[in-house]
Amino acid sequence: MFYLAFLPQFIRPGEWVLGKSVLLAGIHWTENVIWLSIVTLLLARVRSWIILPRVKRGIEATTGAILIAFGARLAMERAR
Repeated sequence: MFYLAFLPQFIRPGEWVLGKSVLLAGIHWTENVIWLSIVTLLLARVRSWIILPRVKRGIEATTGAILIAFGARLAMERAR
């Protein structure tokens, strides 16, 4: 669905739609593989630090606070 909604804006009238769509989807796929590989390698290097109980609690507390803030903002938005 993403490709059907996003890619047509980059295809000019008269261009080969299938070929251009496959090319653009291939570029997107390649970028994702590179990005996720970098993230995986970085996380593998810091894994021993991330699994420390103190760090783990900090990460969970931070993400929990962010989610609560988003929920509060959403609740306030609907109250208006």
